[in-house]
Amino acid sequence: HSLATGRERMLLNLPEPLLRQVALHCSAEEICNLVSSHRSLDESLARSANFWLQLLRRDCDDEGPTSDSGGEDHEAARRRFVLHSHRSSLARVEWIPISDYFDHDYHEPISDREGHLCCVLDGPGGTGKRVCVHGGFTDDDVVYLLTAGDGGGGWTWDAAPAGDVTNVYGATLTALPSRGGGGGGFRVAHDVRCMLPDDIAIREISASRAVRFGGFRGGGYSAPCDEVWVLTIYDISSDNYSRHFTVPFWDKIEPSTTSGYSRHHNARAYHTATLVCDRYLVIIGGMGHEGSTDTVAVLDTQTWTWIGSDIKRSNDDGSCRPSPSGRHGHSVVDDSRRNRLVLFGGGSGTDLLRSGVDNSEVWELKMGGDEAGLRADGSLQPCWLWTQLHGTMVRDGVGNFDDSEDMDDNESSYVSGERLSPLEALNLGRCHNGLKVSPDSALLLFGSGRPNTNAVLGYNLKTDEFIRPNVSGPLPVARFTGVAAVLGEGYIFCHGGFNSDTGGSLGDMHLLDLAPQVGRVFDSLPLDDNPVSHPATSDEDLESVSRRTMGGDIMRRILLQMMAGNALDAEEMESMIARIS
Repeated sequence: HSLATGRERMLLNLPEPLLRQVALHCSAEEICNLVSSHRSLDESLARSANFWLQLLRRDCDDEGPTSDSGGEDHEAARRRFVLHSHRSSLARVEWIPISDYFDHDYHEPISDREGHLCCVLDGPGGTGKRVCVHGGFTDDDVVYLLTAGDGGGGWTWDAAPAGDVTNVYGATLTALPSRGGGGGGFRVAHDVRCMLPDDIAIREISASRAVRFGGFRGGGYSAPCDEVWVLTIYDISSDNYSRHFTVPFWDKIEPSTTSGYSRHHNARAYHTATLVCDRYLVIIGGMGHEGSTDTVAVLDTQTWTWIGSDIKRSNDDGSCRPSPSGRHGHSVVDDSRRNRLVLFGGGSGTDLLRSGVDNSEVWELKMGGDEAGLRADGSLQPCWLWTQLHGTMVRDGVGNFDDSEDMDDNESSYVSGERLSPLEALNLGRCHNGLKVSPDSALLLFGSGRPNTNAVLGYNLKTDEFIRPNVSGPLPVARFTGVAAVLGEGYIFCHGGFNSDTGGSLGDMHLLDLAPQVGRVFDSLPLDDNPVSHPATSDEDLESVSRRTMGGDIMRRILLQMMAGNALDAEEMESMIARIS
């Protein structure tokens, strides 16, 4: 259709360079409406690959090549921009159930497990991305790799024995900067030939790395450790074999410490470990020897040195600054555009199901200094500041809620707005999955011990407001302690976890499409031929858990009084029974 108003005719008469500048100040939705509103705008803007790449440079931090068209046609560049805009808005998401069978030399699916490790690494030769899955509650020591090629097609599974590494659960696995590949001159630090055929003629080697920290070594949430291991995955192509070879190596690191730094409280599990500035591993919270902790540890992954975290604990007038309580099973995303880490939820206690309180708080840890948070010499800026952004719907870990706003009314940094319902708060409960899906948005999946949830909740990092996506597709069963990772063109890969109702570990796999509006057909992996859509966690589930918990508390009170030889008041007994009937 044609533009009719005088203002619109003025827009059409603008020189193209000026029109581009105007468009660069519009939102993604406004831009799409603009270029579809008149044929001349479609010809001058929409059919320019460089125009869409300019928008990608504006809106994306890591969307691949954006410096020039590089041979990419305008339709492909436009699709990338539209896809990114849907990923950012999180208006709609759709579940896709994946078959647990994959066609590879190692033909077994990933076994059922919980508390396992997961991260996203560069694919072979730096092409595409891959998810690495390992460990957890399982006897399986295999490193599983799901690789998505450029363009989202040709997804492949690889699996290789892990080698000599201790088995833990509740640890973290965090990607390190890639070492590149080919003839780029990086040093191969391991004897990869010992894992390859004798007659192989190596053409190219690339490597990706991840650092593992902490975890429980013993059953029953015992023996937390502060071990540091580096996983290096070599991808080898050759001139005389059609397939490529994947070889993992584990190396245990013994970090040194800076003067005055104590490692006494480093051992933990169900913590978070976030790499900032491609160098510093910031470890927050977790469950240790004495329950949940609020301590922050920082590991320099270039020098392998533990350094102190300089978090400001008091205001200028000497009053204490608020900071997160001890917690585990929370999530943290690196909001690099605003130079901060954002922490979501978590729970307290000494285990995952029998103790502690879940919360739905949101905190920011503002990093000092410039946008990179670094001094000129590459060290971290001092004076990091905790600020609470959202209060909590306090939950006791097994179903009870207390609507508590534990914040100063004069706290100017508090973000007001619609409070989460008790059901929505489950997405911030212990052992949920929190992922940054675009520079300005994050997604919260699953979570909470009892009841678990299978809901999805978004978060706008730019406005610090929650997003409630429209969810379609067969719902996975509710869970917590599973793994999730952003992979490919707007997909989240999910695997495993624990379902509290059945008391069992899970081994199913799902993808969450962050842009179903595009109308893509996913055929890069075998889909589940008989998908089951499980019931959504409901208010009735919350009420049921609350009643069971209350009943257990009352029975304990009765038994304690009987053991103490105290007479039970009939009226009080009748009141107790009425509360749970």
